[in-house]
Amino acid sequence: IDATGDGTVAYRAGAPCVFGDPENNRVQPASLFFRMNNVDTDRLKAEVEPHLPEFRRVNGVSYRCLHWRVAEAEAAGEWDLDRKSVNIWRSVEKDQWVVNCTRIHGVDPTNAENLTAAEIEGRRQVEELMHFFHKYVPGCENATLMGTGSTMGIRESRHVHGDFILPVQDLIDGKIPEDLILLSANSIDVHGAMGGPAGGLYMPIKKDMYGIPYRCLIPGGVGSLLLAGRCISADSAAAGAIRVMPPAMALGQASGIAAALCLKNGITPQALDYADLKKNLLEQKVYLG
Repeated sequence: IDATGDGTVAYRAGAPCVFGDPENNRVQPASLFFRMNNVDTDRLKAEVEPHLPEFRRVNGVSYRCLHWRVAEAEAAGEWDLDRKSVNIWRSVEKDQWVVNCTRIHGVDPTNAENLTAAEIEGRRQVEELMHFFHKYVPGCENATLMGTGSTMGIRESRHVHGDFILPVQDLIDGKIPEDLILLSANSIDVHGAMGGPAGGLYMPIKKDMYGIPYRCLIPGGVGSLLLAGRCISADSAAAGAIRVMPPAMALGQASGIAAALCLKNGITPQALDYADLKKNLLEQKVYLG
């Protein structure tokens, strides 16, 4: 099972791959998460909650949490990040918050030197964000940086292609395939689709959910190999929806079950009977509608 995220095994085995979105030669920007504590959460919430009705998306740009404070920092020349607002979530303890706001463009996750440069830039942006919280955000004057993610968060690199390439329109239309392995409802969220802060692509789905087919786990031209995670056979925009953690975990479960069944029956993934796979998915309480 190729669960590398970058499709490294499939690529080295000779499976057809594309890098990012071939239409614009871009990959989604990377991000470095971080956590902070010593936050006066009651004051922070009192700052944010009156502005909730102002949250909006304009021409692909999100003006959400603390966008009014970001505007102040920009006007003062103390904000150069490729965002107009800040994504923050409460963590385990009341004074702890998780921040997803760094944005590093042009990262090639398959190149070690490129990844190193991205890690350095991510940490620089974390320092800038901590300065922003200290100076501009009520309740965060004494916030402490607890730590960053153990590695850079990569949204996109290689897409391994098989005989079936999941199109984004299937997700938008809420299509449920006959060889369904998981259901998801995440929107299509492609960061930096056209470069710059206004370059995001966001498309809601038309139905309650959509399905991912088993066919997406099978790379082209390679036997005895399955895919899991963001490298599965899908176009760049579709991958913008299924790259997130819940679908990625479900893809891993489905590919693991499929691999076990192939080993048990002495067959390749291409020859696996979907009815057998579905039976085992349901036995493991996978929700298939």
